[in-house]
Amino acid sequence: MADDTDECEALLVHMSLCLQSVLDSYKKRPAIRAKRIEEANRPPAVLRNSNRKYVSVLRRGLQRRNMSVLMANFQRRRKVALWKHLRSSEWWDNVACSFTDSQWQRSFRVSRDTFRYLCAKVKPAIERKDTVLRLCVPLEKRVGIALWKLATGSDYRTVGHLFGVGVTTVCRCLHEFCQAVNRIVLPEVLPELKPEELEDMAALFEREWGVPQCVGVVDSSHVPIIAPKELHRDYCNSRDLHSVVLQAAVDARGLFWNVCAGFPGGASDADVLRRSSLWTLARRSALFSSRTRSICGRTWGTT
Repeated sequence: MADDTDECEALLVHMSLCLQSVLDSYKKRPAIRAKRIEEANRPPAVLRNSNRKYVSVLRRGLQRRNMSVLMANFQRRRKVALWKHLRSSEWWDNVACSFTDSQWQRSFRVSRDTFRYLCAKVKPAIERKDTVLRLCVPLEKRVGIALWKLATGSDYRTVGHLFGVGVTTVCRCLHEFCQAVNRIVLPEVLPELKPEELEDMAALFEREWGVPQCVGVVDSSHVPIIAPKELHRDYCNSRDLHSVVLQAAVDARGLFWNVCAGFPGGASDADVLRRSSLWTLARRSALFSSRTRSICGRTWGTT
């Protein structure tokens, strides 16, 4: 019985609240009607001002809602996790550094002194700094990666596993090292010869090999490559292999003094010579001196 009494009392309270809200709405109707009549009788300028205020309030409300939506989306964003593959550079840190001088030269095709020389020369071009996210690959390791790739011809993935770096890092180290050597080291190691140096080379050739008025021997070699996507037929040589041509000139001691490369493998030796820097020097008469000699009844300059 007590439960029924409580339910009846709650129902009566609810009904009374509903009746009260209905009565309040009826009481407000005259005021609402009067306000509407007043707004209808307002001048146009007053109506425009009120509309502007309404639009401004509506715009601020929309901005607050959009901002709340953006904040909610921002709070729900997935946190980005930093990650990296587990790699080991134990071979470079422990094994390679313990090589003897002969082992080092057989592996990297350069002596330790030449390796240090190359590191010092290319340092401004390829050295990198550590960041807050990653530790950079040290300079000596970058040069070692490039030299190992050039010396062994191993694929990028194998070199990456050996040095504990990714395939992209190996490719980047190789290209940056080659560009730095061509730009910085090559002009210093193989400068343009002076006339007196050419005369000394010609005298050495005649003394060592009995060939007068000769300053060098020129030959070319084909370096195998993967067939390029465009103009791949131009790079196919006489053995049906894709390659680029390397042309070099050496003196009487077999030391290089002019090197150029990158010509398509399908080009002839004569075509490569005409397109090389050596031919440019010859056209400028930079390979000839004023000293001449008579050979078999003909006068020859230094060639």
